[in-house]
Amino acid sequence: MKLIFIKDFEDSGHACRNCRHLSKQKVSTCPYCKGGMEEVNYLIDLAAQRAVEQGSLIEVIADNKELLDAGGIGAFLRF
Repeated sequence: MKLIFIKDFEDSGHACRNCRHLSKQKVSTCPYCKGGMEEVNYLIDLAAQRAVEQGSLIEVIADNKELLDAGGIGAFLRF
């Protein structure tokens, strides 16, 4: 897997206190383990940390209109 995001990307979101699921959407209960979600102001830092823990690559993109239009963050998955 490769996590890609726009340089200086910042976004808040929610993280599960139990299973560590991350979401940009405001949800109070984790859809995977039903644990409680907490608001985080550093979503990209958590996503990058999880990617590294899973042995994934990270690529920071300086300027890409398509990626910016898609929300500034994305991933190439291996399946």
